[in-house]
Amino acid sequence: MTEFFDEARDRAREDRLLSLLAESAPLSARDASTLCWPESPGGESCAWYHGAWQYLRLCSLVSSPAWHRDFYDKALRKGYEAVRGGAPRVLVSGAADYSMLEQIWHSAGEPGAVDVTMIDRCPTPVQACRWFAGRMAADIKAGAVDLFTHPMQDASFDVIASDAFLTRFSSAQTAKVLELWRALLAADGVVVTTVRLHGTDDLRADPAGDIADFVARACRNAQDLPKALAAEQGWIVRAAEAYARRMRSEDLGDEHAVMEAFAEGGFEVLTHERAEVQGELYPVSYLRVEAKRLR
Repeated sequence: MTEFFDEARDRAREDRLLSLLAESAPLSARDASTLCWPESPGGESCAWYHGAWQYLRLCSLVSSPAWHRDFYDKALRKGYEAVRGGAPRVLVSGAADYSMLEQIWHSAGEPGAVDVTMIDRCPTPVQACRWFAGRMAADIKAGAVDLFTHPMQDASFDVIASDAFLTRFSSAQTAKVLELWRALLAADGVVVTTVRLHGTDDLRADPAGDIADFVARACRNAQDLPKALAAEQGWIVRAAEAYARRMRSEDLGDEHAVMEAFAEGGFEVLTHERAEVQGELYPVSYLRVEAKRLR
């Protein structure tokens, strides 16, 4: 009987999230066209990424915290329970949209149970989180902040949560991110995150075929979108191809190398588990990490 109610609850959550995504995807696409800025001086803006992201989520084509829900639920709740006095202070460090924010609030039971700050260098996901907080009638502190150029002063968090974020950076930059995260954590604070692992599967024999398959899946899945988004199907397929051709994930090494990076960054890894997931262009492995700041 308990399993029945758990499944019913999960289905209700999924239906609610899909409904919200159908509402917010066009808004994020519009915001990305004006809010996204170049990823490097003189370079292309990240609108190709943030503008398409929620549509690709609706089509079940891209990674999100939903691929690791049980891990995040368990690790985040453990982080909350370790806090003595007051609402746990949680930092979302880097995000494509509001999916991690939703996970944090779900794990807490209600938005008011945690004090959440969300930052990203791009204003588009920041705006998405503000939109979601408004729909949930909840409070959140959110801002477009680049940790590398504008370190947060006098901030202290009990939990830092981030999904598939570290592989946006080189190994040297990742070391800096971990240093900055450690500085932002309270004593014994924890990082809860996932890291994509690279291996022989990334040396694909037919990358063009992988891209073509991704686009074909986008074409099929877009046909199942809500009727209100029917006119967007052609754009979604084109955006999916642009995403598949441009998206890159940095290789931070194997499981041991990732664990070593956390240790060198001043963390004790409390739990880690390898997970095989469907992937975007092809199946991939992720390392799920819960790490505590060393004093």
